[in-house]
Amino acid sequence: QVPCAAAQFQNATLRLEFDLIEKPALPAVFVPAEQLMQALLDAGVEATMYHGGMDPNERKWVQESFMKNKARVIVATNAFGLGIDKPDIRFVVHYDMPGTIEAYYQEAGRAGRDGKPSFCLLLYNSRDRALQEFFIKGDNPSPEMILELYEVLLSYESDKVLVTYSELTGMLSGGAPDMAVGTAIKFLEKEGLIRRNQEKAANAYLKLLKPAAEARKVFGSRAKSSMVILDDLIANYGQELDAGFNFNFEELAGRINGKKEALRRVFKKLQDASCLDYQPPFKGTEIQILKRLDRSEIKIDFTALKEKGLRAYDKLDMMEDYIFNLGCRQYYILNYFGSQGLSRCGKCDNCANAYEVEDLGAVDFEPLSAPIVIKEGEELGTKLTQLETYELYQKGMGLEAMAQARNLKPATIIDHLCYLIEKKIKIDLKKFVSKEIEEEINEVISRVGVAKLSAIKEALPENIGWNEIKLVRSQNMVK
Repeated sequence: QVPCAAAQFQNATLRLEFDLIEKPALPAVFVPAEQLMQALLDAGVEATMYHGGMDPNERKWVQESFMKNKARVIVATNAFGLGIDKPDIRFVVHYDMPGTIEAYYQEAGRAGRDGKPSFCLLLYNSRDRALQEFFIKGDNPSPEMILELYEVLLSYESDKVLVTYSELTGMLSGGAPDMAVGTAIKFLEKEGLIRRNQEKAANAYLKLLKPAAEARKVFGSRAKSSMVILDDLIANYGQELDAGFNFNFEELAGRINGKKEALRRVFKKLQDASCLDYQPPFKGTEIQILKRLDRSEIKIDFTALKEKGLRAYDKLDMMEDYIFNLGCRQYYILNYFGSQGLSRCGKCDNCANAYEVEDLGAVDFEPLSAPIVIKEGEELGTKLTQLETYELYQKGMGLEAMAQARNLKPATIIDHLCYLIEKKIKIDLKKFVSKEIEEEINEVISRVGVAKLSAIKEALPENIGWNEIKLVRSQNMVK
């Protein structure tokens, strides 16, 4: 349970993964993208992937391989782990922040079920919140978007509409993620206005754009499995690839003895290198319109949907607060679930760093015996970069001193302080902004609001700088 800034791992993430898998226990890695999976394969790591969109047979194969210790690394979405009860998982690495404490607790809780020490690492970047908000919006479309989608469907003359979510998205005035379109369709179906009949699918398309020898150069010497797939593909479909051809994934995978997910990764890698024209199978939904009503005739109560969205944002706030919580992380999680009579765990990063928090009873504990090392001479930090700045602030350092100590620009330190303020961590503005200037900035903010920094700056005298404005603005944003 160690939150870390993702920026710290830009060049170290894969070295961390390699360090974990060299140990005799098994790691499970929760990440959202195929990029890490492909990077591991290219580096010769025998990793496999799991997500909800895979065929049942493929998911079963991955699960069985993992349970039998044949798969040492699982790069997975949160679909993995449900129903998985493997006692000897030593490492769980979250590549992104989950959307709720419940999700994080369930996923991180896969480690150490045999009672032996295990390591849970949460990589964090401030952009993670935007990703989770994207999912919330997709799962909770606005009433206006739902009604507009219904009107789009009514614009078709036929009561049977064959269309893709992306096509529907393009017809909406404000745009919307495909996920939101899917949720809206389910909502309209629940209200008895439409019915989804069945999914329709067509073949995919492939055409090799460059000579085979050049295509082979896309894969490194260590990406042996990808090279085997490419060689089999060329051997079986050489002429068709040159001319371009439509194919069925099931048939192609069977003929070259490869798995569909592996084929997709190879196709994407070649496509990114401009060596292949790959067009995925068309997947559309057949929708039957059951009622054709004018908007004024539709009587739908959206209250439950709105409340559901608000609860999702509240849970996301609690998850992000966990990241910035300076107290014991185990205490935070157990307190979230209503446990009483708690004390510090003595093992999480905050306990190891000995942060003092008034509402936690102090207990004696020993700090971690040694730092985590991912490379000889290189220490893996376990604190958010903003919290490293906060430690210097607590030591009484001024702006220039903190910037020099961290080898950062003063403006970056100001951004860190603003971030901490907005996370409701107490920062004394008097150390950075005079009382007179603070009052002047507050007066302008009361007139123009906090939405735009430029608007605040334009209304102030030139002698008041951006750093002062940012700090006071952040203070106002949490009021």
